[in-house]
Amino acid sequence: MKRFAALACSIAACATFASVATAAENQPAKKSGFYVGGEAGWSGSQSTNWGDDQNNFNLQIFGSANGRANKLNSDAGNAAVMGLMAGYQFTDWFRADLGVDYRTGYQVNGSRTDITIKQYKSDVDVWTVMANGYVEPFTFGSFKPYVGVGLGTAIVSTSGGKVAYNNGSGDSKLAGLTQTNFAWDAKAGVGYTLTDKWSLDLGYRHLDAGKVSVGSGGNNGKTKGDGLETNEVLLGVRFGL
Repeated sequence: MKRFAALACSIAACATFASVATAAENQPAKKSGFYVGGEAGWSGSQSTNWGDDQNNFNLQIFGSANGRANKLNSDAGNAAVMGLMAGYQFTDWFRADLGVDYRTGYQVNGSRTDITIKQYKSDVDVWTVMANGYVEPFTFGSFKPYVGVGLGTAIVSTSGGKVAYNNGSGDSKLAGLTQTNFAWDAKAGVGYTLTDKWSLDLGYRHLDAGKVSVGSGGNNGKTKGDGLETNEVLLGVRFGL
């Protein structure tokens, strides 16, 4: 009887161990660790609410001064955006990274119908360095939706500025301007798992890069926008280390 009880206990212990081992094998591995990645896409700017940046309206290029019909495009157009990031996956549902992005292709255009200035043009480029956090609460097969926010710095630069005149005197070049602003963004998208190391991202991001100024003051005027805000569509890739 004792032998039978010992045998039964041994069988039960083996069965328990086997069931625990099987459950451990079937349990998905915890996805944590460092990752690196890159992204690229399209960025479209919103209206920047341009306004005069000086008190002497006779020197103003844009807006309405002394009955002149002057105008400036309300936004800075579109740009290409590309970036790199490095981060850490803390749990299955939360990760954070540090991202650096560059945007080029924005342009400010202005015109004036008086006897002096015919057109103003300046290119705008933006670097951002952002600390980002992402929440990924659900998984649907290989798909993993996420939302996130970022805080950081935007370096907004204008370059290649010039003013064209109606009197045939040739173009006047304007010095470039660079501003460093506080920046924030909000984003949402979906990741797609290719392998245990590789995944793809398709996402949307709204960025507020702070104020942007164009022109150099003086006789050519200077104009400032309330804020350079963009809507962006990005395709990214991440690799787990």
